[in-house]
Amino acid sequence: PAHRIIAALAHDGLDVAEGTLAGVFAACADLLAPLAALITERNSAAAHLHIDETSWRVYAAVEGKDSHRWWCWVFVGPDTTVFTIAPSRSTKILTEHLGVDTDDDDQLPDALPGGRELLLSSDFYVVYQILGRVDGVDNLWCWSHIRRYFIRAGDAHPELAAWTAGWIERIAELYMAHTAMGAAEPGSTAHTWAAAQFSAALNTIDAERTAQMSHAALLHPTAAKVLATLDREWDGLAAHREFPELALDNNTCERALRRP
Repeated sequence: PAHRIIAALAHDGLDVAEGTLAGVFAACADLLAPLAALITERNSAAAHLHIDETSWRVYAAVEGKDSHRWWCWVFVGPDTTVFTIAPSRSTKILTEHLGVDTDDDDQLPDALPGGRELLLSSDFYVVYQILGRVDGVDNLWCWSHIRRYFIRAGDAHPELAAWTAGWIERIAELYMAHTAMGAAEPGSTAHTWAAAQFSAALNTIDAERTAQMSHAALLHPTAAKVLATLDREWDGLAAHREFPELALDNNTCERALRRP
């Protein structure tokens, strides 16, 4: 924040007005624009991206925008991070960043240009689901988000405490196996064992969700709703089986959004 920078400079004996600092920021923005463009270009071409967005206030009058509510988007690639302040939370922000052309009806193409493939780590928000329908794009849904659904159900309904604890334990086993895989040397006995544990944990979750959903009418309504979400998003959650080297969740973006 500008106030913090001014305070730090004051400790070193330099008194600067906020208006002066704002002018410096404006000048730096023009100087840094070419570098920012190159970083954005590299980020948008990455084969794997973590993506998220959060509400952001822009207190400026902008034509066509009737409120101060904007959105801060973050795109985290293997070696770049890009923040974009956008007026909406629409699919258009994604397509513009990825360089995907849309037709006059703003419809997404059948496939990414040049046969490109993209792994997209995110939550279940609808714009990511829409982008996932494009050939070449695979969704990797966030296990931390689905875990949160189970926790909220248990917090809201104490009678679901044992049910919630069971699901949290299954997800914890998945995370522990995934962490063990990441810590082991590929091809080693430890890695082979951890990979087997990871697959077994996924299979256990799959079998349990299927068994419980087969008697959905007997479940607590909130439990049934959470399991319906797990069932609906299962393909994107289970896709982590094919990409065990990638994070199980989108916490990378959750943390990045604290920085602006």
